[in-house]
Amino acid sequence: MYIHKIFITALFLSLMHVSCKEKDDVVEPPIYCNNPNYDFQGLVHSLIKSGYTDKITMDVEVHEYSFTLTANKEVCMIGYQSQPTIAGNAYTIEVLNDSNGTVLYSGSHVFSSTQTSYVVPNSVINLKSGTSYTVRRIQTNYTKFRDIIGRLVFTDTMNFPYSNGIMTITTSDFYGSGGPATNSAIPYIDLIFN
Repeated sequence: MYIHKIFITALFLSLMHVSCKEKDDVVEPPIYCNNPNYDFQGLVHSLIKSGYTDKITMDVEVHEYSFTLTANKEVCMIGYQSQPTIAGNAYTIEVLNDSNGTVLYSGSHVFSSTQTSYVVPNSVINLKSGTSYTVRRIQTNYTKFRDIIGRLVFTDTMNFPYSNGIMTITTSDFYGSGGPATNSAIPYIDLIFN
């Protein structure tokens, strides 16, 4: 009976620990990368800690940001969070080379609606140091505008570029059935590099 009480107490405390996690805590995705790089998460986390707003908003079909890296990397995971009303609907995730407009990656992925979840790209996405790229999420399979909002980090006056580690976010844009809203926030589209 004593061991049973200890087990129940331990189970309760572990559940309380999981449920009390702060919203802006760094998400630890499953590891599919050899040497994962979490520069996007680190950037967003530091902005939130310094007073930027972390909010789910911006009801447009396309959320995107442009970025550069200071080292050659491969995208090994992509993270995003769906909205509950369209939880089963796939998002199109694209990565483009800004210098020539080439689409390096376009994949259709379903994400969790309860937290940021991660997918492994279905093809290799190699990125070169010093080249400008854009990552975008596209959602066109919805009924109401509230279905296409997404997680953003912003403040009253955004001052691009934003850098952390090897990653610099240079611009952002939101458009499609609304907008455009340029450089008004950073959409939470997490890229994890190898």
